[in-house]
Amino acid sequence: MAEKLLGATRGFCKSFEMRRRQGQAVSAKNAIMKERMLLAILLLFSLISCGHTHFYDAVQDTGARRAAIESARLRNDHDALSRYFEDLAREMQGKAREKKQLLDHYESKSYLYGRRAENLKSHTEAGVRRYENIARRSLREADAHRRLACESARQSGRNRTIDASCHESAYN
Repeated sequence: MAEKLLGATRGFCKSFEMRRRQGQAVSAKNAIMKERMLLAILLLFSLISCGHTHFYDAVQDTGARRAAIESARLRNDHDALSRYFEDLAREMQGKAREKKQLLDHYESKSYLYGRRAENLKSHTEAGVRRYENIARRSLREADAHRRLACESARQSGRNRTIDASCHESAYN
C-alpha cells in the first residue's frame, strides 16, 4: 500500500513538473507576444506623430523663411515670396474645403457616430476656421509682397513694363 501511495505521488509530481515546465513555456511565449505588441504600438504611435508634421511645417514661421522675408530687397525676392504665400493660401483653402465636406458628412450621418458626433463636428469646425484664417493671412502677405515688388520695380526705373503687371496683380 505504501508503494502504491509512493508511486502515485511520484506520478503526480512528474505530471505537476511537466505542467509547470509547459506553463513556463507558455509564459515565455506570452512575454514575447506582449513585447511584440508593445513594439507594434510604439511604432504605430511614432508613425502617427510624424504623419501630422506637414501641417505644422506649413504653418509655423521657420527661421529660414523669416530670414528670407527680412532680406527681400529685389522684385524677384518679393515675387517669389508672394507666390509662396499664394500657394500656401491655395493649399489651406483646399484643406478647408476637405474639412467642410467632412463636416457635411458628420452633420448628415451623425447617427453613425453616436455620442462622438458632436465632438467630431466641433473639432472639424475648428479645423475649417483655422485653415481659413491661415489662408486669409497668407493672401494678405502675398498682396503685401506683390505691392513691395511693384514698388521696388518702380524704384529701379522699369516703370513702363512694370506698371501694367502691377495693376493686373493688384486687382487679381
